[in-house]
Amino acid sequence: MKKWIAVIAVAAVVLLGGGLWKALQDKKPAAASSAPASSAVSEAVSSSAASSAPASSEIPEKQALQDALAKGTGWGGDAGSSLKGAIAACALLDWAEDQQAANLQSLALANVITDWTHSLDADTLETFRTNWQYISDTADSIVKDPAAMSDLLDSAGNPNTHTSYTKANWDALKTAIDMALGSSLGS
Repeated sequence: MKKWIAVIAVAAVVLLGGGLWKALQDKKPAAASSAPASSAVSEAVSSSAASSAPASSEIPEKQALQDALAKGTGWGGDAGSSLKGAIAACALLDWAEDQQAANLQSLALANVITDWTHSLDADTLETFRTNWQYISDTADSIVKDPAAMSDLLDSAGNPNTHTSYTKANWDALKTAIDMALGSSLGS
């Protein structure tokens, strides 16, 4: 139950910025008050999706995403952490770029990631949480200035499959991971 409450709360916050608020305001008060809350949210999400760029609710290559996420576990605080962090960052950047994450529905993407976090034992989840900030910062730096990160990437064995990355694709995946980590706080 905690999982669903957290997922709904995080999704509501994210979607409010993306048109949900307008969609809720456009609903007639009688219809919103007579319908269950989940129905009102579903209708508002549908309205919001219709008014913005189409996003796919089908998340492709789920296993590849989970494999990329797993690269953020099993390490931390040791001498090779920066290289392992770069490898994890590139795995996530590559997935986001290959799957055009900006065109995917953020809640569906967050749900795939939440399912993955819920499959982890407490220690592994905590390791990922601890490593996530470094992974995220490294990926941000790679997106912003790949040339400035070339020495780190060379040392890590050039784990990137692209020479540059689309910021919108990375931001979509990063937001979904942040949402999923927020929803797994009660786990």
